[in-house]
Amino acid sequence: MHEYGMVCMRYNRDGLNSSIKVWNPFLNKVRDIQDPSNRLARQTISAYAFGYTPNTDDYAIVHVFKRHIRDRQCLCHVYSSSTMEWSYRYVIAEHFKNLGSNSMMYKRNALWVNWVGRQFIRANDIVMFDVDQYKLQKTKIKREDREHFQCLAICGDQVW
Repeated sequence: MHEYGMVCMRYNRDGLNSSIKVWNPFLNKVRDIQDPSNRLARQTISAYAFGYTPNTDDYAIVHVFKRHIRDRQCLCHVYSSSTMEWSYRYVIAEHFKNLGSNSMMYKRNALWVNWVGRQFIRANDIVMFDVDQYKLQKTKIKREDREHFQCLAICGDQVW
């Protein structure tokens, strides 16, 4: 994931314990950040997003975690570069089954596509997490757009 020239990477070496690195290639600086998923169950629904807010000079990493598809709530972690800490809250989650691995941040909101159907190949909803209010929302993708929907993108000042 990248935003305003900054790059955020999540990786692991042994298949279990992962690490998060935020790299600023212009300053050639790397920040290692503890991954909150290392303390959680392995068989879960887990998604990440990364974004930078130019007005505040702060970037955020969002981690949304659900133990099981049928769980009614999820655990949301937010890392702030200004405090250099993770904060978290449990949030009532509308049903989502498979948040795509691609994400984006737009105006301090993390966005994912919720994929459904056999093998999770049909886009059904856009899931949005408000970083400041810890609020999770889901918006249906229009039926006529679902078949051709591939990913989210920002064009001008709108999300497409």
